[in-house]
Amino acid sequence: AIEITYKQLPSQTDYERALESDAPKIHDNGNLVGRDTYERGDISTGLAEADVVLKQEYNTACQIHSPVEPHGCVANWDGDYLTVWESSQGVFAVQSRLAETLKLPLAKVRVIGHYMGGAFGSKLTPGKYTVLATLLAKKAARPVKMTLSREETYLCVGNRPASRMQLKAGVKNDGTITALDFSCRGPSGAYPAGGTSLVDWLIRDLYTCGNVRCTSEDVYINSGPARPFRAPGHPQGSWALEQMMDSLGEKIGMDPLEIRLKNIPTISQGRGVPYTSTGLKRCIEEGARQFGWDEGLQQAREHNSSNSYIKRGVGMGSCVWYVGGGGPPATVIIRVFRDGSINLNMGASDI
Repeated sequence: AIEITYKQLPSQTDYERALESDAPKIHDNGNLVGRDTYERGDISTGLAEADVVLKQEYNTACQIHSPVEPHGCVANWDGDYLTVWESSQGVFAVQSRLAETLKLPLAKVRVIGHYMGGAFGSKLTPGKYTVLATLLAKKAARPVKMTLSREETYLCVGNRPASRMQLKAGVKNDGTITALDFSCRGPSGAYPAGGTSLVDWLIRDLYTCGNVRCTSEDVYINSGPARPFRAPGHPQGSWALEQMMDSLGEKIGMDPLEIRLKNIPTISQGRGVPYTSTGLKRCIEEGARQFGWDEGLQQAREHNSSNSYIKRGVGMGSCVWYVGGGGPPATVIIRVFRDGSINLNMGASDI
């Protein structure tokens, strides 16, 4: 009963080519979502003070969340009150976004979340399927269930976007990092979604360095949206920085563990405030002891000096996390009953 005529438009799926002058425009204002910059100290001075300067490029591919349980929901109306059962790790985010989208008071939207079969960040917010289910339920005056197929979850509920990162770093022979000059580019998808959000945070904050410069370019392409994926931005940036730390240590003849211990900060450099406490030094030292770092490194080197085509290696890395610690206002209700049983009521999701 419905006849559809499609007009095929030129598409752009290569985020590197998307910024070229002849690339098809996703939006009228071009394909650059935005450019974020950060700088402290002076990069030129930091590089000049270094005994060794290295520059490396790192590329990561797009990754899909793929939880065992696909995305889905059930929507039901009772008059003008809406209840949604959603496979979600963020029931309050779903509630507020639905209320905003449907122009409903928050008090008239209830979201119920039970155990779910994985999320990894892709179920922090509602999808178009959630809104469609609520609209269909309104029209049908019956509950409507909508569950995405596996193929649909690959296309429309988010991804960890690809990235291209370049890092130039300087280090003194005693292991002191003098400069970190970082740039990255990655796609948001067809709409702003923070494709390069927080990719540079570890460069800003993890290791002591007075001269840091970061530039991030977020790009439109014809693809599904960027979405949080097990610490948005951090895995890409961490992968680049940790490889650079290993390379710097190798160039000056310093153990990967020692060069990190040499540069542990006492303040959050990205925020510009002292840490109330930091356990990074203890974490590295205790981890190395439990692992048997010195012995393992020596054994790997001895093995690799032979003619065996099988190589062995040991490695370590550090990280710091920026968000997700919660904060006010937050309420947890605990009821203790006479028989010793306890009822815990809170808004967190078991993922």
